[in-house]
Amino acid sequence: MQSKNSKTKEVLVCDTAQDWIDTLAQILETMGISADFIGPDMPACMKKVEETSYAIFVVNVQSLKKPKEFLREFHSRHPELSILVTGDRGATRLADYLWPPDIIAEYSFPNRTGRGAPDLGALIKRVLDFKSRMPDISVRFDPVVDTVLSLNSQSRSNPSQKRQDTSLIEIKNELRHILGKLFAGDTNSESIAREITVEPFEGAGKSSSVLLQITPTILLDKEKKMSAILKFGPRTDILQEASRYDKYVQWFLTVDQTVRKIGFAETQSYAAILYSFPRDKPDGIVSFSEYMRENDTDSILDIIRKMFNVDNQNWLSVDGNKLVDVEETFFQHYYLEKVIQSDIDEMRENHLGILKSQINKLEKSLKEDIVEFAGENVVIKPLSLSIPNPVTFLERPLAEQVKMTVIHGDLHAENILIDDDSGRYFFIDFFYTGIGDIYRDFIELEISTRYDLFSSRRLSDAKRLTAKDSQTTNMEGLKKLLRLEKSLIDVTIRDKDLKDPLILDDPDLCKAHKIISEIRKHAFMNYPDKKYLYCLGLSYSLLRGLKYFYPLDVKLYRLFTSGLYVRLCTDGTLG
Repeated sequence: MQSKNSKTKEVLVCDTAQDWIDTLAQILETMGISADFIGPDMPACMKKVEETSYAIFVVNVQSLKKPKEFLREFHSRHPELSILVTGDRGATRLADYLWPPDIIAEYSFPNRTGRGAPDLGALIKRVLDFKSRMPDISVRFDPVVDTVLSLNSQSRSNPSQKRQDTSLIEIKNELRHILGKLFAGDTNSESIAREITVEPFEGAGKSSSVLLQITPTILLDKEKKMSAILKFGPRTDILQEASRYDKYVQWFLTVDQTVRKIGFAETQSYAAILYSFPRDKPDGIVSFSEYMRENDTDSILDIIRKMFNVDNQNWLSVDGNKLVDVEETFFQHYYLEKVIQSDIDEMRENHLGILKSQINKLEKSLKEDIVEFAGENVVIKPLSLSIPNPVTFLERPLAEQVKMTVIHGDLHAENILIDDDSGRYFFIDFFYTGIGDIYRDFIELEISTRYDLFSSRRLSDAKRLTAKDSQTTNMEGLKKLLRLEKSLIDVTIRDKDLKDPLILDDPDLCKAHKIISEIRKHAFMNYPDKKYLYCLGLSYSLLRGLKYFYPLDVKLYRLFTSGLYVRLCTDGTLG
């Protein structure tokens, strides 16, 4: 609760080391900061705060008998105070006291020595400057944001991340704190915005972080509102994306190809990057997945040509093979031995096992045999299709070196924004940007094209060719998709003409065929005569998709498509 007493000071310091107290008191007095000092006694601290209003509570956790209990109780009674924990370097894990899951401290300073006192004084001054401007900013959350933040928090499964138990209130407090840092202005000026509206960014890519649309009311003009994109999430993830943006995006992508980073802020647990909207306009911006569903084929192909034209590429022309040994790129490409082996082990022992269990459950429900795993082969009976088991084949080592270059790393259609007015494209989400297999971006885009045009929940039932859930199956739709894949192999790999009347007469199948063919054409233009490597990478990526929570039909589609391309790699077609 806020103190009702009229007395006001800026800082309350709780410590027992008199030499340290004397040093810090002199520094704060020199800086013009008013402070009181007290020993680590809970009743005395509470009484002091009831008598006097403070902005910051500085406490040495090593002076407390039960520091977490003390801080939790103190914070619950006085949440308006910023708590700054101190301790001798190396003697205390101060991170254990910071924000979630305990919500007891906002800042740490692990150097409580005479030499560290000036730095602590400077930190106190920065926090006071920041807090003096924060009350001017009102943050309004769209109700849907609560759902987005809650679902995102629940979806994280890494046990090393302590964010799993973070409540929605705590996450929103972190977000408010970050917005304050982004819009509070410098130390000598008032906040540049009085009101900030936070809304979900529709059609955004999915990851450990969330994309939000931020609309501040700028004080320079009370009527002026400009929107931006905020990527908000766990601090380590956002720091990585910020680093990769600075290292790769701003050097290898032009302004016309990407959103622009205009701000960065962090707390102890979370961080955010503020991106401008493409061409600084929030209206008329859609994801490429939505654009593909709603627009004609020629318009879509025109964007792909601009995206991958060899004459305007910077990133795909970089010789990354010289850098691969010194870059941390193990997650960036397909064929480093340790990674592919660990992925294959996981596919065989976990994801394929889950798929078999789902199939068995469906077969019992339908009283019909659907899939048989027979040694090194997989038989999908309703499709009369026998394919090599792609997991078995991908366990074999790859002898040929792939070409490495600068890649986006996660170029599915949700990570591409389209300006509907001009037809220009812009990349977002740079967490995986770095040095990687030159074919990866092409492969990720063509795989997401299949999902967006045939399996997305945003499609009508008439347009969707795979079942919406795992309790049933759409074999007629899968038969059409099998015809599509066989035709793509004939046209793009075997260089035959498109002749299948089913594809030619079906507008949706024909659209998908042309889009994927165009993507592959540019892949082979950028790195010719390596169709074997492309097919192998496609097989691998399709198989990796089995681990996601797709309906069974989507997984069957990925499995048999992966097997078709594995067969190409083994039957002599590709040399």
